[in-house]
Amino acid sequence: MVDSWMLSQNVRNQLREAGVLRHDGTAPQQLRGGRRAAPTPAVSVPRHPQGPSAAQRLPRNPMAMPPASASNVLSIGGPAEIEQANELQGKIMRMLITADIAIQHDGKIPYDGVAWLRIGVARQSEAVGMMGELVHLRKLSNQGQARQHVSHPTTFEPKFVGDYLSSDFEQLPEPRDGSLRVVVLCCSKIMLENSCEEVVKVAAVDVLTGRPLMSYLVCTDPTDKVRDWRTSLTGLSHLQDFEAARLQKFKVLKGWTAARAALSKFVDQNTILLGYNLRSDLDALRIRHGRCVDLIKLVEKAAENHPLSRKQLRLETLLRDLPGFELRTDHFGRDCLQDAFAVRELALWYLKHNGEFVKYAKEKALDYQRVSN
Repeated sequence: MVDSWMLSQNVRNQLREAGVLRHDGTAPQQLRGGRRAAPTPAVSVPRHPQGPSAAQRLPRNPMAMPPASASNVLSIGGPAEIEQANELQGKIMRMLITADIAIQHDGKIPYDGVAWLRIGVARQSEAVGMMGELVHLRKLSNQGQARQHVSHPTTFEPKFVGDYLSSDFEQLPEPRDGSLRVVVLCCSKIMLENSCEEVVKVAAVDVLTGRPLMSYLVCTDPTDKVRDWRTSLTGLSHLQDFEAARLQKFKVLKGWTAARAALSKFVDQNTILLGYNLRSDLDALRIRHGRCVDLIKLVEKAAENHPLSRKQLRLETLLRDLPGFELRTDHFGRDCLQDAFAVRELALWYLKHNGEFVKYAKEKALDYQRVSN
């Protein structure tokens, strides 16, 4: 089992040798049987740590997390929605993440200043079928899809292929009871000297219920040489930032293997993965899975595969132009959980407003043509 709130002793020794580990003077509480209790979560620290000064900052959108009741979910249904809301809030609280998420009276899920859409219980099975129709390799069987790599979007085809080891890649677990049917995955990644992208933040959300599944930092191998920390996006600039985050009680996973293992607790080969430039995220996690829906590929298809620019396909641009929400990036970098909710929202908007989505994509392709000619 991954000790997700603290790095392993081996990694901590490596960080200490690199001169970036500081002793925090405390140890986790010992429970009966030798198990360690999770530390008390910090309540006044930001979700995106960067350096020692981050502990002095507050979350951007503090809000209470009240228990669900008939008055705060009536707009999308009755007892089934209330029961699911209570179940979701219990699971969210057990994650011990420094995030404020509530289910309010208007049937939305407020997080990071945006009220994200909630799907009524009666519509969730229907949503699975609709998402299944968007899978890019849907002509293959589920088993066939699970063995394939989803392709890169044309607009985001990498100029240089990372030197990933093929032996590192694995399929998701065999189908089993309890796995979720549609999950949105988002990663924040740095670039190594070998042109491989390495995951440093990972988040996942159950598309049907809106339940956050993961929102963790991922410590890269201290021996890896980093070409670009992509600080404006990751909020990270040095290995010391991971140790600073650990001292603030943020959950820090040990490398991509631990991140992949954490995701695998919720998904299997039948799960539809939704994402934004998803192949890039799956490569960083060394996952081979073709039962996927990539938001960028949906836009490209709607534009009848006419050229589009990366600027036109930015997640924040699509979210602003279509549902009409704003994404924020601060000096702590992009919030992967916020991005996961944004990708989910756009996919649901595509299903509900397909005609407008297609019209928008075609207009953007024409705009690009005018500029290019």
